[in-house]
Amino acid sequence: VVRDPALSPADLDAKVIVFDVRVELVDGTQVDIEMQCLPTRSFRERLVYYGARGLAAQLEAGEPYAHIRPSLVVAFLGYHEFREPGFHKVFAHREVTAGFPLADVLVVHTLELPKLAPLDAASATEHDPLVVFSRFLTARSRDALATLALEEPTMKQAIEILEHLSSDAAVRRRAADREARLRFDEMVRRDELQEVRATALAEGRAEGEALARTMLLNMLAQRFGALAPAQRSIVEAASRDQLERWAAHVLLAPSLHDLLAL
Repeated sequence: VVRDPALSPADLDAKVIVFDVRVELVDGTQVDIEMQCLPTRSFRERLVYYGARGLAAQLEAGEPYAHIRPSLVVAFLGYHEFREPGFHKVFAHREVTAGFPLADVLVVHTLELPKLAPLDAASATEHDPLVVFSRFLTARSRDALATLALEEPTMKQAIEILEHLSSDAAVRRRAADREARLRFDEMVRRDELQEVRATALAEGRAEGEALARTMLLNMLAQRFGALAPAQRSIVEAASRDQLERWAAHVLLAPSLHDLLAL
């Protein structure tokens, strides 16, 4: 059963999460299917969070933990997330040394589609349903899809559904709206990052200037003795360039008056 992919904010303590596809199997197993085209920060942590939410949403207060059904996350990736070879990886709770399971109720599958090598006709994995579906996702032409349809009846059904969705104006509009929203969110994140960088740079410059001013005042006091209030005010109001010019001549100037006149 395909469930509503949007969990309510109340269930998430006001943190909204939207899954690409959220499915409940016949035995109650929860499956979140994600498709990620480009790498993002904290993506791995996000997958674990999705799986954990799938577990937590199953029980009401007081219900026994024995009622928990597995929560699976399946992520199809259009890029290389891991350096290790192999396009399908499975992550689960295991004892670190011996490798025996703790409880297989939270499992994350990642499928890095660029690592799916072209399969030979004699390949033992040619008819692996996961491999076949991954080939469907990576097909670049109608001919490639037609070949899959001939090889696997389920792929013929998938292609028919794809063509039906592609001809549905409402679905195309929703897809376009979602793409526009994702691009807008990315633009906002980029602008926010630039703002943070600019703020950090400005704060760094201000801190550096304050430090240079303090060091110069200490040098002046050691070289010429205590500064008069008016002289200290001149130094405190000076620009960064002026501070650097005074610092370069502080050991050579015959007097404080001569130095401040530079």
